[in-house]
Amino acid sequence: GASKAQALNTLGLAVARQGKFEAAAKVFAEAQQLAPNDPDILGNMANLAVDQLKFDEAWPLFAAARAAGESPTLRYHEGMARLLAGDYAEGWALAEARLELPNALRVRPSCPMWKGENLQGKKLLLVAEQGYGDTIQLCRYGKCFENMDVTLIWVVREPLRRLLEANVAGHVVTDTDALPDAHFWSPLMSLPLVLGVLRPEESPAAPYLRVPDGAAKYNLPNDTRIVGIVWTGSPTHERDRERSIPLEMFQPLFDKIPVNYVAPALGLDDDNVPMPKPFLPITPALKDFADTASLLNSLDVLVTVDTAAAHLAGALGIRTFLLLPFCPDWRWGASGTVSPWYSSVTLLRQPRYGDWESVIGDVITQL
Repeated sequence: GASKAQALNTLGLAVARQGKFEAAAKVFAEAQQLAPNDPDILGNMANLAVDQLKFDEAWPLFAAARAAGESPTLRYHEGMARLLAGDYAEGWALAEARLELPNALRVRPSCPMWKGENLQGKKLLLVAEQGYGDTIQLCRYGKCFENMDVTLIWVVREPLRRLLEANVAGHVVTDTDALPDAHFWSPLMSLPLVLGVLRPEESPAAPYLRVPDGAAKYNLPNDTRIVGIVWTGSPTHERDRERSIPLEMFQPLFDKIPVNYVAPALGLDDDNVPMPKPFLPITPALKDFADTASLLNSLDVLVTVDTAAAHLAGALGIRTFLLLPFCPDWRWGASGTVSPWYSSVTLLRQPRYGDWESVIGDVITQL
């Protein structure tokens, strides 16, 4: 029975990944009959409910899963779901479980993790984690330390270094450098919890970034409006196939709205990527997020899937339409068109799983 339950569990995950939610629910129900107290199966049923934004079904399933076998993965998944549902107090606390997962951080300093101790005269390492977008979103919390006598040292990935150096208090090092000595460290995503700034509405507001002085200059033609399009996210993201959109789906937009289009995500480090039609060439090529900020700043509007470009545009205060899958990432919430994180960003959501056509239709209407 147990091995059959495991086989059904694996099948349920595969079916759920194709967006066939009812079929997946049937497979998990069958698996659960064979193994009623298996925390993996219960946890997958909880995640399936979250994928359908059925939070009232998800919470008892998470509780049952954790009663059957407590694990950091279960706590982390429930934490992300709680944040998505807007339950920040519970969400941030449970999301700390991510630090117990393997490969959670590129660097883990040897000093103690900051739990709210007095920082008077101390040095605090702020360590980036997860994607570039997370760092851009969460670097706003540096402002919460302004009235403390503390030296901040930001540990980020190289492509973010110039952007942050121009915008945050303290020193910026990259995560491949030798780490400077410090009294405490904190991963960026733990800051809302430790600072007690749980809700996005209470956090430092956007825009909070500006284009660094040394960034490349982009002289785009000014005969029509300039619209940036980002249709694909990082292929390493676990849900990238849900948030990326095939470029050909934008054709109705190009047909209906004849303006100048740019593709800010292409042209990074790679002069060999030919620009697909109808995009203007980007010169000079983008070296890092400082250059990308400069390019975004010269757009009239950005249309983007959920990727670092959305965070950068929001943090710069650029008018942005963000195209979201039916079950989006936690930070965009489960409903509404306005983001509490970024006032210049309008959220356009799939009305049902996989329906990008409606979303592209919304973009055309908005533009």
